[in-house]
Amino acid sequence: MNDQINLEEFRKDGISAERFASFVKSQLFQNSSNKSHYSISDDKIVEIFKFFDEDQDGYLNKSEYDELEEKWLSCILKPRCALIIVDIQNDFIDGSHAIEEFPANHRDCHPDNHISFIDNIDLWKPVAVDGQHLVSKESKNSIEPGNIVTFNTSFGQIDVNIHLKHCVQGTKGVDLHQDLKFIASAKRVFKGLNPELESYSAFGDDLGKQPTELASILKSANITDVFVCGIAYDYCVRATALGANALGYRTIVIDDACRGTDLVKIQRTKQELEDKACVLVRSDQVESMVKGLDRRPELACYLYTKIVTSGN
Repeated sequence: MNDQINLEEFRKDGISAERFASFVKSQLFQNSSNKSHYSISDDKIVEIFKFFDEDQDGYLNKSEYDELEEKWLSCILKPRCALIIVDIQNDFIDGSHAIEEFPANHRDCHPDNHISFIDNIDLWKPVAVDGQHLVSKESKNSIEPGNIVTFNTSFGQIDVNIHLKHCVQGTKGVDLHQDLKFIASAKRVFKGLNPELESYSAFGDDLGKQPTELASILKSANITDVFVCGIAYDYCVRATALGANALGYRTIVIDDACRGTDLVKIQRTKQELEDKACVLVRSDQVESMVKGLDRRPELACYLYTKIVTSGN
């Protein structure tokens, strides 16, 4: 457990409601950058305590405290973390989908006939553009990158955001950028392999038909916290972070290690993530969070909600 917090007295004797409140306020939610503490409401502290106080006597006995530590405290004090680096590939940095000013793992890996490519419109069966039914060949020819096109596919009608061709299997554009450094044990997860399905999230396609192996990789490593960064903030980073959050992982987005396509969409994405209890941080804050020295109440409250709703 974290060296700066000694839990032995609680493990031996349990803890009262008053002592728990004092512990949470004065020790648990530490801000390592300025040696202060993040705030959490008194009502939330009481709610968490009462949930683990099974006999409702105002005191967590040893058994009740053990459950609190196992399910809640241990994750806060000693998280098991994974870093998901999204789409740091040549086509997104200096190729067909280059995003400006990205300071030079998971990867787009599309077949050449992918349904999202503007060059492949004639290969598929578009029926509408931006919600308007196609009525002529001319309207079909007016489709541009950025349009939302509805196609008839073997999965039914699906809406696809149209892009320039990018990250095609067997091309230089699909390769990871040469300046990206990763450890030898890093896992590589490929998405976008099915030509009929768009896959913004590293966890699988947008319809949930064909998940990648990422969820099983995280589960097998007993991961509790997921850090996400990469390209593009308002597309694949967003979808991956929301996917991790939906699967129950405490999710942190490394804000200054992401780049996006549109400032308005990026701001909307940030608000959406925070509304889901994801936390946005700077890259210089990551190490302290991984070590359990910078402990955010938003993530602890998200974990508590997950415990309550799971019934475990």
